[in-house]
Amino acid sequence: MPRKPLRLNGRASLLDGLRITPTDLRILRAAIVSKCRFRRPWFAVGIALAASCWTVQAAEQRMTKVVVQMITPTVAGDPIPGKPKTMYICGTKYARVEEQPDENTQTESLIITREPDCWVINMMDKTGKHLVDEGPKFVARAPVFWTSSGQPEPEFTDLEFGKELQFFGEGRGKELEPRVVDGKKCKALSIKTGEHEVIAALDPKTGKPLQIELYKFGRLAATARYVSYEIKPFEPALFEPPKDVTLVEGGSAG
Repeated sequence: MPRKPLRLNGRASLLDGLRITPTDLRILRAAIVSKCRFRRPWFAVGIALAASCWTVQAAEQRMTKVVVQMITPTVAGDPIPGKPKTMYICGTKYARVEEQPDENTQTESLIITREPDCWVINMMDKTGKHLVDEGPKFVARAPVFWTSSGQPEPEFTDLEFGKELQFFGEGRGKELEPRVVDGKKCKALSIKTGEHEVIAALDPKTGKPLQIELYKFGRLAATARYVSYEIKPFEPALFEPPKDVTLVEGGSAG
């Protein structure tokens, strides 16, 4: 008998309170937090209605495609660059993260969120898990920075891929001296909370982010370097699990 889909309650996220393997945790850390709850009496009617609404809304929306490389500073020597990963974000319901193959762990991570469903897949062996969130709010989130324990950076949880300009915009970001990134003299905006600070370097022509740095107690803690940043028409097929993947239900939590 197949196991029930993994259900998340109340405050839980995909990284919180789940009985998943260390490999699952590593995959999930790379990408998305989905925080949802579900009012059971509304389930039968609500899920069908919501599905049709998402389809209509998504058809009218455009998605953000981001290719980003996370760079970790070291105490001595050169910083350690991570492999670029590709992300697709559309509104608050859809997100997709594609990571490059890792021969050491034999993983090629793909995470697809189409609230309330999420699929965590290893494209190297074509296997994956299906997870289900509980509402009533269905919100897929993609924080830029994470702590070493696998949680979104608490001071900047609202700094998300696809929403960088909203985070720094409307006068919230303090303008600094221009910074040079990839030979371009960029506009620099800073937001500081206590002893933590994030600084965005924006392309002088397009205004899109080229780099965001996280500082803790005056020291560089992490850098998000943007390889590309595009606004594209919504593609529903990107938010469906591949047909050639063997999926199992995620089990139960709590």
